[in-house]
Amino acid sequence: MQTFKRTIISLVSLSLLLVRTSAEPAVVAPRINDRLGSDAGVTAITGSQASDEAAAQVADRVGFRSDFSYDEQILARDWQVASVRSVNFLGLSKLVAIRNV
Repeated sequence: MQTFKRTIISLVSLSLLLVRTSAEPAVVAPRINDRLGSDAGVTAITGSQASDEAAAQVADRVGFRSDFSYDEQILARDWQVASVRSVNFLGLSKLVAIRNV
């Protein structure tokens, strides 16, 4: 069976391999990358990372910045958030009113 797997892998170029696990994905992906080695030419990422990357590609084409971290840019500061509301179609953007303290 091992020889069969090696033959199949050598004949097929994979761009995506889904792995189901009961372990935490953020722990599994780095372990897979360690096993693959830095010269493997591929990188294991979590489903969350894959969806973030896909959303970022779409956002780049549409013109939205999906990588803005509300927690890092707003909540980490000594600001008082007065209100947060959606301002466009599908709630893709938010208007944040901040009160100076």
